Amino acid sequence: MLNGPETFQITYDASDYRVLGAPTHRRFGGTARSSAYKLYVVCQDGWPIYVGVTKQSLAQRFRLGWKAKGQNGYHGYDWRHTGYRAQVDLWTLSDGVEDDSKQYAETVEAEVVLRPARRL
Repeated sequence: MLNGPETFQITYDASDYRVLGAPTHRRFGGTARSSAYKLYVVCQDGWPIYVGVTKQSLAQRFRLGWKAKGQNGYHGYDWRHTGYRAQVDLWTLSDGVEDDSKQYAETVEAEVVLRPARRL
């Protein structure tokens, strides 16, 4: 079962991001800091532009997405080059589905990605 969403507002440019209202600029709070599987959707102006799954803390995942240099073929978040403000909605998986949680999270991610886009 998915719990959430927790919602974060960020501002960003191609080189860095800032979580609005956080005590330090890269602090995501709550379950975003956990090692549970998380599904996150990034929206600009109410439109989903990116869907991801991670077990890392969201700050670690975003750091990777911003600092990637193309090694091993990964160039980071492409959307960081467009816009300057986004909303990040985050859902976490409940305890008790740990054995299948990665597959479950990736299945939900695929469903969200393949669904026709609509403003959130």
